[in-house]
Amino acid sequence: PSAKHSLEMPKRFERMGYTWWRAQSIRYIMRPNRWFLQYLAGTNDALDPPLVVPPYSISIHVRRSDKVGSFSKGKEMDAVPLSDYMDYAEKIRSIYPQANTVFLSSEDGNVFRQAKEYTNFTFLSVPEDRANLNHDQFVKRFGSIKMMEISMLN
Repeated sequence: PSAKHSLEMPKRFERMGYTWWRAQSIRYIMRPNRWFLQYLAGTNDALDPPLVVPPYSISIHVRRSDKVGSFSKGKEMDAVPLSDYMDYAEKIRSIYPQANTVFLSSEDGNVFRQAKEYTNFTFLSVPEDRANLNHDQFVKRFGSIKMMEISMLN
């Protein structure tokens, strides 16, 4: 196949690594259309106050819910503590000293309580009920549209 349609990473991006290449590919494939971007902007504007994430922010998603813990189907992974993520945030800030803001996303309210220990960072998040519900429980409680809105804003 030609380089244009190859699944291989183009040589000029090799220094960025496969994780970066994969993220760029997914971002391109999943890019929202104009209508959906306007819908999300309206959803964000409805927040009080609207969420504004400054440049050089670090985004952290601490996974819990149906992937972690003891549920009827078992667990897929061990819980990674917030401290592990914050160690990486400190490493990022050592490279980019202006990276003082963390956009934090998690289903678990305990994560946000733990974040208060890191007073050297400013934390931002989408306001939502942090009930640590699995997918089915969340849809039953809030509906699929609300789940989509929160997922896309996060």
